[in-house]
Amino acid sequence: MVAAKTPQAYAMGLAQLKGGLSKEIENLRLLLIDALALLEANIDFTEDISSRESSEIPPQINVAAERVQSLLSSYNAAKPYTEGVNVVITGKPNVGKSSLLNALAGKKKAIVTDIPGTTRDLIMETIYLNGVPLNLVDTAGIRKPSNAIEKEGIKLVWERLDHADIVVIMLDGSSPLTDEDRGIINKNKDANFIVAINKSDLPACWEIKTIRKLIPQGRKIINISAKFGTGLEDLKDAVMQSGCNLDEAKGGAMITNLRHKQALEKTGKNIQAAKEAIARGDSPEIPAFELREALDNLDEITGKKIDDEVLDKIFASFCIGK
Repeated sequence: MVAAKTPQAYAMGLAQLKGGLSKEIENLRLLLIDALALLEANIDFTEDISSRESSEIPPQINVAAERVQSLLSSYNAAKPYTEGVNVVITGKPNVGKSSLLNALAGKKKAIVTDIPGTTRDLIMETIYLNGVPLNLVDTAGIRKPSNAIEKEGIKLVWERLDHADIVVIMLDGSSPLTDEDRGIINKNKDANFIVAINKSDLPACWEIKTIRKLIPQGRKIINISAKFGTGLEDLKDAVMQSGCNLDEAKGGAMITNLRHKQALEKTGKNIQAAKEAIARGDSPEIPAFELREALDNLDEITGKKIDDEVLDKIFASFCIGK
């Protein structure tokens, strides 16, 4: 069972992710400062450095390059925590979409009636599961529109579905499948979707194997009753496990900010340029310049400056008094 958490718990979890990033960035800075200290020593104190040492890529540079790439790859994994998971509930009219939204939200957000087409606009609510915001969207029932207003509502549904992280396709298990049901499944076949068969409290009109023939292998099918709450925990579990990289986001340093991502991308390019300059045998001033640029880019995240730290490293490493 997936435990719900409050926005406060979400904020604490996000703070932990950012705390892990701060430590990792500091470790990355120290690696680059060590490498830069060696290069600066090559420039200023050549009599104390062997030619072999000056032509080698400091190991700190290779380690730093790997850590930058690891952090950059974490950006997509952190997205559920920073932006939430967009879950769009879709299906033909009167299958229980609004009832499901209300049940998941724990309050009445959408009007529920037996009249098909009651929902005309998008209705949204955010809930928190395991510290992750789920942005739930109830949509108008998809069918051939009967008027201009319903037509616009259905157009909004398709636009929202194009940007969904997870689509919950709702079917009425107590009524025969229709061409509308099949059409909705077919149009979402390339999406990351879960099938929720609603009204499990009523006699089933068809078997699950009927649906399995219509959907790609491995997609989850959950029996629920939005009216009585049956199967909702299973549905929450399925949502949390449906390809949002949540396992990758546990316990590690992660980028949770686009500006930080862009700064790290620039850092990575500087590190690569420094490695190439050393490999070509360029003057040490060139890779040193690239590493200073790399540290300047990290300073966009940390706000720290490097000059005194680099000098301290040089003097400590080569026992040269000021």
